[in-house]
Amino acid sequence: MPPRPLTFRASDGSALSYMLHLPPEHGTVHKRWPLVLFLHGAGERGDDPARVLRHGLPKNLLAMPDYPAIVLSPHCPGQSTWLDHVLALLELLAEAESGLHGDADRVHVTGMSMGGMGAWMLGALAPERFASVVPVCALVPPFDGFFDLLEGLSSRRVWAFHGVEDPVVPVAHTLAVVDALKRLGGRPRLTLYPDVGHRSWAPAYADPELLRWFLA
Repeated sequence: MPPRPLTFRASDGSALSYMLHLPPEHGTVHKRWPLVLFLHGAGERGDDPARVLRHGLPKNLLAMPDYPAIVLSPHCPGQSTWLDHVLALLELLAEAESGLHGDADRVHVTGMSMGGMGAWMLGALAPERFASVVPVCALVPPFDGFFDLLEGLSSRRVWAFHGVEDPVVPVAHTLAVVDALKRLGGRPRLTLYPDVGHRSWAPAYADPELLRWFLA
């Protein structure tokens, strides 16, 4: 049965609906769990939180109920972007760490397209919060000064994915951020799919190595 949406209210009064994946043993095994924040793309915005389950990691988790991590998949409302919800996302993570026994040393943020842009932004603004940042077919965050924020992220684990033939978000977006991180001394990992367009999230989130990465 698909999960039911939950609601989180941030300190600024805003609210985000989200889908929650918990391992089957979550209620009986007392330990800290890996925590993954997944941010969907622009096409899943709107009034129906079930849209979150259409693509990417939340969709795949429907067939992987035993996946041993907490996965938060918030829903971006209306015509806003994840850049409008940075505070709420960070507070949602903090609540999951304390209330759901998330492991503060194993918190990951990932997203696709607009959600990949959100992953870059969260990683740049709060690098100390994340064990890794995994953007997929991601836009460069469209505000002046983004590249000036990357120094902190350069010391974190980064794995970026993109389709070389992407007509929606050109691969140059990912290459620009990856190159900037390298110039700052970072060692970002990059996976390019030569014959893939915008739907690079399909092979990326099906990659068994990435699923293990989130547990490490």
